[in-house]
Amino acid sequence: MRTAVADLGAAAPLRVEGKLSLETITKACPPMPETSEDFKQRLAAVLVDLRQEGINDGEAMFLIGRVATRLCEKTGQPTWTAFRQHISRNDYDTLMREFQRDGNEAYSQGKGKIVYALQALSVSLAAKVQTDPETQQGAKLLDGLIDRIVANYKRQMQNKPAS
Repeated sequence: MRTAVADLGAAAPLRVEGKLSLETITKACPPMPETSEDFKQRLAAVLVDLRQEGINDGEAMFLIGRVATRLCEKTGQPTWTAFRQHISRNDYDTLMREFQRDGNEAYSQGKGKIVYALQALSVSLAAKVQTDPETQQGAKLLDGLIDRIVANYKRQMQNKPAS
């Protein structure tokens, strides 16, 4: 799984500006919560932000699409939703550690949009182990949004002129 996350570093230098600043990210999303209720609030915050602000940031959507697509391709899953449903506990644990490590590294380097992308994907993954029915409903909405981001990313890559 490391390959999909590590490839983020190959992107063009990231600018941190506007509503996706490091300050906004860290205020909206402190370290992963410990309770089900805290997680539900985190999931809701990520969903609202993606739908209202993130969706208008092409670079952030590109990064989410790129990482999610590579993870799907690596595991042979057609969608992010399928990937999330079929990931083993061992792979889940490994990927969450990688997201945390790479997210912290990106944060320390001022690469807020990488942090934003990894946060959205990690919240979706973390919802896999939650049992609350409302959380599961929110996870379906987030997964559907990520699936649409992945589909858009794939279309963009198919239409990209050969270098």
